Amino acid sequence: MATRRAPKKRGATTSRKRTPVRRSGFRLPGWLWGLAGVIAGFLLAQHQHGTAPWQEGSDSPLAKLIPRAPQAEQPVPRVEPREPRTPTFEFYNLLPEEMVAPQEVASTASPPAPRVEAPAPAESNARATAPPSEADPIARVIAANLQDESNAVPANETASRQPDASEPVATNTRYALQAGAFHQSGDAERLRERLRNLGLLAQVREIEHADGQTWHRVMVGPYDDNRELARAEGLLSTQGITAVRRPAAD
Repeated sequence: MATRRAPKKRGATTSRKRTPVRRSGFRLPGWLWGLAGVIAGFLLAQHQHGTAPWQEGSDSPLAKLIPRAPQAEQPVPRVEPREPRTPTFEFYNLLPEEMVAPQEVASTASPPAPRVEAPAPAESNARATAPPSEADPIARVIAANLQDESNAVPANETASRQPDASEPVATNTRYALQAGAFHQSGDAERLRERLRNLGLLAQVREIEHADGQTWHRVMVGPYDDNRELARAEGLLSTQGITAVRRPAAD
């Protein structure tokens, strides 16, 4: 049968409790140390950012904008209005040689009236048959039409149109110049425009003869002054046109 061992004897021990040792002095809390570390780290970062080598120097823009110089205003050239050119006519120099002096009438109780000399039949025929200038085709047409019209007018009508040289001409008689006569109205209009460009008062009259033929006469005038009438004749002669005087009522 098993035997039970007896427990070993232990000596009597005494247990002493240690008393905590209290330290004297002030201790900071942990959260205050953490806040101080955050502030120190922020200040250190700002110091490093302000003293970085690549940011040393003054802050200057990369490109400097130069202001554009104002352009000087260019003066606008002043355009002076041109005066209209006055047409000059050479017939003023030629007219003194071709002036027709009015015939003097015997002095009576009334003032002397100028007398217009009627062209003689021989002179009229010489003007009608005078050779026109070869350089002016219109002059040739005018001469040919004047010859045809003179042949077409009856003798009694021609005689009635010529003023009597033995009788004094009335002071109120007005005369016009026949510059040409045409069968075609277009030829008459062209001559009329040509004479108007020379400063003459030209118009076209349509005349029907007894034989049934219709003529378009280019008339210049009428004129009350014999000097103006002579000037118009001289101007027409410089253009190679032989004019025929006709009463204004014709």
